[in-house]
Amino acid sequence: MTRSYAIAEMHSLAIGLGRILFSLKVIVALMGYALLVQLLDEWGGALYEKCYWLLCLTLFLVSLKNLNSRQTLRTIKEQLEAKKTALSPASLARQQKQHNIQSDKQQQLLPDDQCDTLLTTASELRSAGSYSEARKQLTPFVTKYSNESIAILLLKVLNDEASSHRKGDQQKQALALGLQQAETLCSKSPSCAEAWRWKAVFLGRLSSYKGTKEKIADAYKIRDSAKKALSLDSEDPISLHVLGAWCHGVAKITWIERQAAAAIFGTPPSSTLQEALEYLQQADAIEPFMENSSLLGECYQELGNKAMSNKFFELAIEQANREGQAKDVTSQIEKIKEKMKKNN
Repeated sequence: MTRSYAIAEMHSLAIGLGRILFSLKVIVALMGYALLVQLLDEWGGALYEKCYWLLCLTLFLVSLKNLNSRQTLRTIKEQLEAKKTALSPASLARQQKQHNIQSDKQQQLLPDDQCDTLLTTASELRSAGSYSEARKQLTPFVTKYSNESIAILLLKVLNDEASSHRKGDQQKQALALGLQQAETLCSKSPSCAEAWRWKAVFLGRLSSYKGTKEKIADAYKIRDSAKKALSLDSEDPISLHVLGAWCHGVAKITWIERQAAAAIFGTPPSSTLQEALEYLQQADAIEPFMENSSLLGECYQELGNKAMSNKFFELAIEQANREGQAKDVTSQIEKIKEKMKKNN
């Protein structure tokens, strides 16, 4: 057997073993082949001796590769376990808590005199109906400073700003921003009743822009947020009104919506007009206001009590006229009058 023939045989053997035993990068294989050819030129001895040493070298490389593979797999497994632990609910909750603590530390407290000046100026703008200007003044301070009073006033301004627009993109945008600010305040100040109250309010108002599935999902959030607010402040008339409105809306849910709720959530929300009436009466006893009086009139109307219905509709119109200097209530008065016609 000639030397060139032996080299050719070794070449074929090296390629065959490379394909079967391990998968190396092409450049490494070529370098290994070049080294092998050089060694064969320098070594003497029979062909079987060369094959023997070649096989030993191959087995050594395979074992080394397997060792590295096991180490790599072990490393990947450890990384996956670490990520799994980091993504567990308890770990995420701890990370969120630490993030909130760090955010609170980074936020400064606005000096009392500057805070009072800002609140006074923004409140005057709100009373004058300049909701956009009031919002622009308050927003930077809510972002930079940790102050519940400023954050709550911004929520009130956003609610008024939404009411100043007809139903459409501008109103939806103001309500969505209000919900975002309310959720942020709930996260920062979970014991703040007004934060939960305004979250319920904005969720309720945004529901008119959503489909049946989202509306039903939000119904539970509205109820839970309002109840959370009442657990922190049992004398909050707005939270009582929100729960009354929630019960009223659920009591009037259509058959199609109820079936959709049952399909999605298993048990659809349920309530009665009488339950709605009780919440609304509690709110009225604490602080009468137009929206609550109007809904009381509607509840009495649906329960067949025309006298009480007219009483609260008329009261709602009086309250709307008193509030007319601060907001445009003409359309609301007309809606109430339309409801009153049903009693005649």
